Amino acid sequence: MRAKGASHLAGIIPLAHEPLDFNLDWHDSLMPIAPNYYAFERSIYECALAGCHTIWIVANDDVSPLLRHRVGDFVEDPVFLGRRNKYPSAERRQIPIFYIPLKEENRFCFSWNIIHGASTANNIAGAISKWLKPERFYISFPYGVYDPKILRAHRQSIIKEENFFLTFDDYSAQDGAFLGFTLNKDQILSCIAKYEEHENKVLFNQKIKKHLSLDKMLSDVIIDSVRVELKQYHPIDSWEKYAAYMGSDLS
Repeated sequence: MRAKGASHLAGIIPLAHEPLDFNLDWHDSLMPIAPNYYAFERSIYECALAGCHTIWIVANDDVSPLLRHRVGDFVEDPVFLGRRNKYPSAERRQIPIFYIPLKEENRFCFSWNIIHGASTANNIAGAISKWLKPERFYISFPYGVYDPKILRAHRQSIIKEENFFLTFDDYSAQDGAFLGFTLNKDQILSCIAKYEEHENKVLFNQKIKKHLSLDKMLSDVIIDSVRVELKQYHPIDSWEKYAAYMGSDLS
C-alpha cells in the first residue's frame, strides 16, 4: 500500500513483443542473466527499487503462467526489507504484480506494450478509486542489463520529477536503448496519439515499417528530464549481445 497523499507510481514491463533471435522453447525474458536469476526478474527488482506501488507485466497468455509460477503475485519492497527495528515484519511493504494479456498480434512491439500496460493500469486502478490512478509510470525492459541498485538514491526524483531517464554513454530510451525511464499520464496520451498516427500511415503506405520504434514514440513527447548515467550496461536482445554480456564483468 502507498502512503496517503503519495503519487501512485506504476511499473510497466513489456514482454508481449515479437520474438528475438534466440529461437528457444521458452520466452526471451526467461534468459538467465545470473544463477537462479532471469531477465524479467531483474526488471521486477528494478521497478521495486524505483519505488513502484504496483507492477504490471504485459505478456501473452502462454507466458504469464510461467512468470506467475516463478514470482507469484507480490514482491517485497527491497528498501523496506533492509530496515532493522523491533518489529521488522510490520515495516515491510508488498508490491502487487498484475499480468496483462495482449492479443492484438499486429501490435506486438515495445511501444504498444508500454501504452497498453499503462492504459490498463490506469483503467483498472481508476475503477477501484480515483485516488489509485497512477500519475506516473516507470518502464523497465528485461533486455537491458545493469545494476538497478543505483535507483535507490533516486526514488524521490522518480516519483516526483516530471521525467526520469537512465542513460549510458548519453544514450537513453529516447534513443531506443533498453534503459529505465518514466512517463506521466498526459505523456501516455501523447504516445497513443503518435501510435495511432503511425498506424494510419502504415494503412495507406505499406512501405512504412509496421511497428513504431521506441525512439520515434518518445520523440517530442519528453522535453526535460532528470538523467542518471550508468557505469555499466549491456543490451541482450540478440544472441551476439547476450554472449557479450555473459563474457563481461557485469555478469
